[in-house]
Amino acid sequence: MSEVNSSTNAQTRYWLPLMALLALPSLLAAIEISVWDSIDFGTRFRLWENPWQYLPYLFLIIMGAVWYNTRQPLPHIGRINLGIVASLLVLNTVLTSTVSPVPAIALQKQNLILGAALAGWASVYLARGIGARYVHGVNLALFAGILLHVPLVFVMIYLHKDDAGLAWLYRIPGFGGVRLYNYALEAGIAVGIGIFVTSTSGGYLRKITVLSGLAILWMMLFWSGGRGAVIALVGALILTSFILPKCAKMMWIAAVLSCMVGGAASVMIWTPEGGSFGLLEIAQRTATIEVNSLSSGRMDLWRGTLDFISQKPVFGHGLMQITALWTDAQEATNSQMTRHMHAHNIVLDIFLAFGVVGGVFLLFLLAKIWLVSVLRVRKSANPAFLGALLAVNSLLSHSLISGTYYHAHSIVYIALLLGICLSVKARPAQQ
Repeated sequence: MSEVNSSTNAQTRYWLPLMALLALPSLLAAIEISVWDSIDFGTRFRLWENPWQYLPYLFLIIMGAVWYNTRQPLPHIGRINLGIVASLLVLNTVLTSTVSPVPAIALQKQNLILGAALAGWASVYLARGIGARYVHGVNLALFAGILLHVPLVFVMIYLHKDDAGLAWLYRIPGFGGVRLYNYALEAGIAVGIGIFVTSTSGGYLRKITVLSGLAILWMMLFWSGGRGAVIALVGALILTSFILPKCAKMMWIAAVLSCMVGGAASVMIWTPEGGSFGLLEIAQRTATIEVNSLSSGRMDLWRGTLDFISQKPVFGHGLMQITALWTDAQEATNSQMTRHMHAHNIVLDIFLAFGVVGGVFLLFLLAKIWLVSVLRVRKSANPAFLGALLAVNSLLSHSLISGTYYHAHSIVYIALLLGICLSVKARPAQQ
């Protein structure tokens, strides 16, 4: 990988955070299955989220070790970027102490986002310092980690498929809500396609192995009814085809073949009744002509969010206050809106949190970071970055209709993979 420094001086225990990325889904699932009936929903939710919130700091610690050994320059952040981040931190702190209905959740999400941003910064540094081994290691750890988790879902099915009234939508071991599981499957499929395209050693056996893994992840995505993830992946495949056109053919071959096999296999798996599970359910719900039903009630949710934004349009309510706002609203007693922890749209949640003043600057910063990463990867034309870019494009596209920006594991995925894309160094102009 010519764009990433593969200096042999960067020999550290960088594999520690990669092992955590690999083992965490299965470990959390095994713990949850073992204590299935003895913990309530709130305890399970903390079990899923908390380890992912602390994982970014492990990457930061390893980054410090690499810096100590090599003294390589730290990634440049820029005064404008630092100024925007500092201003938003001050704004959220002020809002939290003055207007936010639930200050604790605002501070918790602030710490998560800050930790993820530091992990992304560390990922830039590690990709440049350690080189191709780090980039491939992150992709492989994420892909294999989700695959290793799949057997535990089948353990859950075997043990509890006869349990009457079980809320399957919120009982995926290690991830809780089925939509949170969709985010992991989505990211795993994206990086798996990147691994397939860049597999140059091992011949056909390795490619068939990767394709088989991709088919399993597609199977689980269709089984869990992940319409949003499927749509986001298709959109990301189209977009990434324009960014890395030389990879497009192999990328689509891997995606289409594994999707067809996985889709066919998904209809053979037992699915819970009365839920949003299964390929047939995806087809039936997508075919509906009623927009609000097609969007699973998002039209109503977005209209309500716009009303909340209009209440404090300048500086907002603080981070992730939508549940409390719905609870305080008069119509909450006759609606299901209080169950939503976010607006299922990153743009609306940004303006809800920071108003027009902070929202414009934050959206500018996010758009700038994404665009810089895209331009760098496109200029490099290096297939090694395909998986990371495809996953970032998919998860960010999905953030327009779901909560990939809210939950800890998907935020960590975005940060680490976006850091890999940003690690590409521009080639000097050829004379």
